[in-house]
Amino acid sequence: MDKPIKVSDVSKFKNETEIFQTVDQYESMLGELFLVQNPGMKMRLDAKDEYGKFRTAHLGGGDISEVGEWFFFPWSKTLVHFLPDALHQEIRTARNKNIITKEEQEQLYDAIVAIAGLSVGSHGATTIAMMGIAKRIKLADMDEISASNLNRLHSDFTKIGRNKAEVTAEFIYQMNPYASVEVFSEGLSDENLGEFLGDVDVIVEEMDGLPMKVKIRKEAKKLGIPVVMATDNGNSVILDVERFDTDPDYPLFHGKINFSEDMISANARQTNPKAWNKIASEIIGIDIMEERLLTSLPFIGQTLGGVPQLGAAATISGGLLAICVAKILTGKPLPSGKYDLSTEAVLTPGYKSKEAIEQRKDTSNQFRKFLDS
Repeated sequence: MDKPIKVSDVSKFKNETEIFQTVDQYESMLGELFLVQNPGMKMRLDAKDEYGKFRTAHLGGGDISEVGEWFFFPWSKTLVHFLPDALHQEIRTARNKNIITKEEQEQLYDAIVAIAGLSVGSHGATTIAMMGIAKRIKLADMDEISASNLNRLHSDFTKIGRNKAEVTAEFIYQMNPYASVEVFSEGLSDENLGEFLGDVDVIVEEMDGLPMKVKIRKEAKKLGIPVVMATDNGNSVILDVERFDTDPDYPLFHGKINFSEDMISANARQTNPKAWNKIASEIIGIDIMEERLLTSLPFIGQTLGGVPQLGAAATISGGLLAICVAKILTGKPLPSGKYDLSTEAVLTPGYKSKEAIEQRKDTSNQFRKFLDS
């Protein structure tokens, strides 16, 4: 894919390149940077004079167009003026303080995160980047954005037919052109899995393909890389954390999946949807799946064209994935396990009543009968 072009001679570049728009908010960002570095100046009467001194020192006698860095984004033909790398990271993470300390922010930015599957994973990738995590990010997905994806992707109809990983990379670069984004637009395979996982600190796994879900965990376990996965569950999210970094003997999928890799490979979603449903549901956790989701799954391929998914849950997933990645990278406690983060349990009156619990158990049992039929 195209990457941002660092422009050293702006005047020459403008004369030689077709540019749709130029965005130069350097003066505004410099004023904001002054207040970030001098927060007490906001209410002082001499703030304007002090900013003048700050600005003069920053410009070093040159013109404002000559400081910082200019980047051209080929996909939108947009030329943008940015603060230098260190100052750019300082201003865009300024409101993280002190929920994230300066030392933690530096630690997070130096990390390498790999994200496989850019539907729910795109929310994780963009939130990770927004929080100033992982200057180097690896993105893998072979799928293109379709119209029906747009109920849950932060994208639009101008992106239909574009590769999901490439579109996500463009968003990250426009937020931080100093980032390094490696795109695996052909998806993952036995041939490139080693390259994808090389030097990685945390893996976010959000793929539909069951065989690669298994393989990526096997490799992560060998390499001692933690894996996190968020699954949208109706209006809620199920979070899986596998700490192969701190517990190298931890079993894949928490040891609750009894399917062999051969069986998983033989039951592709396209060729055997019921068998795929059975394996995928066991991985997710039938007993904690929301009722409307469970009762919908038997209709896939009949009255439903795919697994029901909502934008709200995908968005929540992105935040949770970023929180997990940050906790792991900064050494905060985060044990392996499956976490049921149910919005229904919090927002639905009577959710924990005996009658409601029995109803959910009955729905789960009915779904298991369907899978075994």
